[in-house]
Amino acid sequence: MRNSWTPKKIVASFLAVLAICALLLVGGALAVKSLLTSTAAKTMVEKAIAKAAGGDVSFGSLIIDPSGKISGSDVSISPPGGQRLTIEKFDVDIDLSKILEWKLLVRSVTITKPVVTLTPTTVTNKGEGVVEASDQKSGGAFIPPIPIEIENFKVEGLSFGQIKKDGALFLRGISLLSSLKITSSGVWLKASLTTDKTARVLISEKGREAGLLPKVKISISLNGDGSWKLKSDINLLAQTLRGFHENTPRNFAITASANGKNISDGKAVLKISANKKADINLFTSWAKKENGWKFKINPSGLTLDTGWLAGFAGIINAEGKLNVGNFSATGFYDTKTGAISATNITAEANALIAELETYDIKIPQGGKIKLKLNNLSLTPEKVEGVAMVEVFTPQLITAGFEFDGILLKADADIRNVIGDTVTGSADVTLTADSTAVGDFTVPHIRLAASANGDFTAGDFTKAKVEASIKDNATALFEGSLKNLGRDSFNITGTAHADLSRLIKIPPSDMLAPVKINSGELNLEFGAKGKAGEAWKNGDANFNITAEVSNTSGETIDKTKVIFDSASAKAKVTGALKGNLNLADIVASLDLSAKKLAVSDIVSTTPLTIHATLNSPKPENQKFAATAKVSAESINLYDAPAQKNGGSLFADISVNTEADNFKATVTGSNLDLATFKNLPSKIKNANGILSFRVSGAGKIPKSPADIKYPLPFDASASIKLADGIFTVTEPAVAISGVSLDIKASTLGNDANLKGGVWVKQLVSEELFGPTTLDPSVEIDASLENGKKLHIDWFLMDTPELGFVNSLDGYIDGIDIDKAIASGISARYVYDYLTFNLTNYFYIALDDRQKLLTKMDMQGDTSLEFSLAAEKPEDGSAKTLRIKGEAEFNHITIGRDGETIVSDLSGKTPFTKTLTFGRIKDNTSKAPAIARNKSVRETSFFESIRKTGGAQKSVTAKFVKAGPVTLNEILLDFYFKESRLGIDYFKTDILGGGLTGSFQVKRDGELYILKTAENFAGLNLRHLIKKELGLTEKESEVDGSLSIEISFEGDDNVKEIDIYGINAFLSLSRIGTKAIDRLLKFFDPKESSPAVASARTVLKFAKPSKVDIAIKRGNLSVSMDLEYAPLLGGVKVKMPIIKRAPINSLANFSAIKKQLAKLSALKTAMRAVGATHMFIDEDGAVKLQ
Repeated sequence: MRNSWTPKKIVASFLAVLAICALLLVGGALAVKSLLTSTAAKTMVEKAIAKAAGGDVSFGSLIIDPSGKISGSDVSISPPGGQRLTIEKFDVDIDLSKILEWKLLVRSVTITKPVVTLTPTTVTNKGEGVVEASDQKSGGAFIPPIPIEIENFKVEGLSFGQIKKDGALFLRGISLLSSLKITSSGVWLKASLTTDKTARVLISEKGREAGLLPKVKISISLNGDGSWKLKSDINLLAQTLRGFHENTPRNFAITASANGKNISDGKAVLKISANKKADINLFTSWAKKENGWKFKINPSGLTLDTGWLAGFAGIINAEGKLNVGNFSATGFYDTKTGAISATNITAEANALIAELETYDIKIPQGGKIKLKLNNLSLTPEKVEGVAMVEVFTPQLITAGFEFDGILLKADADIRNVIGDTVTGSADVTLTADSTAVGDFTVPHIRLAASANGDFTAGDFTKAKVEASIKDNATALFEGSLKNLGRDSFNITGTAHADLSRLIKIPPSDMLAPVKINSGELNLEFGAKGKAGEAWKNGDANFNITAEVSNTSGETIDKTKVIFDSASAKAKVTGALKGNLNLADIVASLDLSAKKLAVSDIVSTTPLTIHATLNSPKPENQKFAATAKVSAESINLYDAPAQKNGGSLFADISVNTEADNFKATVTGSNLDLATFKNLPSKIKNANGILSFRVSGAGKIPKSPADIKYPLPFDASASIKLADGIFTVTEPAVAISGVSLDIKASTLGNDANLKGGVWVKQLVSEELFGPTTLDPSVEIDASLENGKKLHIDWFLMDTPELGFVNSLDGYIDGIDIDKAIASGISARYVYDYLTFNLTNYFYIALDDRQKLLTKMDMQGDTSLEFSLAAEKPEDGSAKTLRIKGEAEFNHITIGRDGETIVSDLSGKTPFTKTLTFGRIKDNTSKAPAIARNKSVRETSFFESIRKTGGAQKSVTAKFVKAGPVTLNEILLDFYFKESRLGIDYFKTDILGGGLTGSFQVKRDGELYILKTAENFAGLNLRHLIKKELGLTEKESEVDGSLSIEISFEGDDNVKEIDIYGINAFLSLSRIGTKAIDRLLKFFDPKESSPAVASARTVLKFAKPSKVDIAIKRGNLSVSMDLEYAPLLGGVKVKMPIIKRAPINSLANFSAIKKQLAKLSALKTAMRAVGATHMFIDEDGAVKLQ
């Protein structure tokens, strides 16, 4: 930077001030005094100094006295580049009389509180320093036009500040006292630099800050003949240290002395001590030569605290000392090029570290470090010499490893370094007495490496790496490289290990710790080719052969694996292409073991494995692989798992290039008795098992791709004979198990055929004393992945008298969607059609004690078909069930009493529902009209007349509480939305009862109808005793018809009284019984008509009573016949005429009975439903 301050410009600026002021003073003797203090004089001085300094100059005040005294204040000098000098005030005393003698004598100069500030506003380019050095040389030494002498030059309170981008430096409290004489004969200078009590130094840089108290005393003298001397004594005491390592010294003492005959030649001694953390004694000398300087450095002693040095390296702790001795070097500094050369460097350094710790490494016992340099030369043209490093530590701990007795030696013979080329040889050796990982220890490891060639270019004519472990394992790799292998390499290697001497293999994430009892390892390796620029676009071939022979050992963990006489041989050949990508991989593995055992659970004797791999492009995960595994004998818990020459075999091949595979696993005559001691709930297993599983086809890219249709064909068969199992929880004993299952897939088709048969299934806990003999058989196939054919499915339990069979088909299957969303009603509606036939039979005898405590005899069966079809015309899907239930001589008893006797018959049934996704609300159930009867005419038009009974169901008797029904005959039917009994007949309560019953749907109404005729019914056992009715008065004859209508609206929970029509006609009833009935209708005796009728009953006998309920009203009338003494007149007497039922006093009792009938609503909806739909929540509803 041409406009920045230089020593030459500073001296020139200062002398310009003195010279100009002196001229003004001489001129003042001839001028008016006012001129000397005028603004013009001040301006003249500012311009002259500005020109000399190359920047801006200003004075707050400037006083020039004719006596030779000059004073000023608030001086500011600012050259370009960010520098600035300010002076609070200055005083100059000049002897004007000497001016006439053509010399300048300054008696004194005092500068008070000057401040120098440097800011980084301008950056100097790399070439400016050289240009400035050339300028200084060309300008020569400064020779003033007249002799100058300064008797006393004093600077008080000097401050300095420098601000940089990443830090700052501030100094204050510095004083300078000097004298100067400059003539044509030479320069004489005496100066001393000291600090006062206010002196401070503040340094901040990159997050670190130091506050120092300096004590400085520096003296310098320069004689006219050019000889000089310098002596300094500096002490720095740190008050504050932030961001520095804790071992950083807080007190530095620096002393230096230097002298010379002239500036170009000299010598110096430097001593530095820092709180016993550093002790440096350095001697140097220099001499000016053509184009530069020659120097020599020879420290007489150098000792450093390693803990202090560790702080700068980021090491947590490194207590110790570093000593450097026998160090010497000569050199040359070229002033034209700025290059430094050092020759004949000889050094020997020793470091003794008591303890060292970093964030990754611990050396608790410390160590020793030796460094030797011999005849080392460092010049811009070349580097030559020999260097040696030796490191020893008793113990090193890092990353879970613990090394004992580590010795590292490194030797480098640099024969020639010219420009960027380094040739020579290097040898590195590392030994460790022992290496431990947890409980695993390897004794005496040695690693050695050597290389000869061009280190800069990476061209090695010979490179070698050796490794050994206690002479029990050795490895050697050697070869040549060019450009560190980028252009070419050729490497071969061998390795051998006595595995038994290695004791055990350490644990890892993949392997358990292994103890080797015997065995050998031999390995051969070869690689040839090139790696390419930046280790890309390479092309190389390699081959590896590894062989393990006669190896025995075991793992050291809870799951112990034992292997005996195991041998393996692996061969791998391949290539490296492009960005170190593997290619053309061909590999084979042959493994055999006399015995392989896992935790005393399973063992094989012997085991053989053969595998191959061929992968032209592994980066594309394309390969072809085969594997064959066979075991002549398998033992579980030391029991043989085979009988009659049984075996286990696997044959697998994979080709990812063609994306296909083929696999077969076969086991024959495997004995389940070997599982009797397995740690599970199944104990004492026995039986002979054989199986075969095979598959071939495309390889799924991921588990998500394994969906139907499968990308491969597969088949499996499994057979079990004489199986025996004992389950501990719950306690179950199973014996005589036979299993024969065959399954296969071929394209979109699949087949399953076979069954399981059990002779005895015993569990006192589950089945009591009953012994079951269940079996399941199946023969089914899947056509084109959509249609399931069930040709045969049978569940049979002869000991329980139970049989169930199923056949038919299910079409529209979508397996993927079924797996994704589950098999729900919505799935059935959206996708499936089916036609299934089911047959169920159960014998009712003592075997059913397992299911119920009742005594039963007889048998029953149920056969039905269930079909879901979707018409071709696009109309709604229908669901249809059709079948028949059959009862054969069923007798049911409880606690020694028979309650059903000889129940027999058949009951066919048919039901069809339309099936939809959403509810159809187009037809709203109408409210039951209050002003119109539900059925005004033809009340019995849909009831079949009695007398035509088909006797579909009969029973000898049925007991229901206090009532026994004898000689029952029922003509039962269930067809679509109609359910009923066309005709029934029974003897009950000493009389007879005939009639019919029907439930059907009419629009949105559900209607129940019943009609009965009865005669000779004795109600005495059903009537309260306190009524006092006689046997004769309790008998009734008559008929009853009832019609009840339910609304389809789910929000209507109760039966509407207006939806009930009933008519009871009694042709025989006792007088007392009818009196009690009338009192029920009028308990408060508030009705004159009822009161009158009850009075008449005292004189007349009822011959007929009619009770009608219609439109929510009650009507009662009687036919009476007076006693003969009263004339025997017959009259018809209306008692209650259309009385609202809900106004009756006992309506609450009537309402309770109607509430019980509300339970019929759910059953009637199921019977009368014609449509099934799925609501928004996926629930199935009937409509």
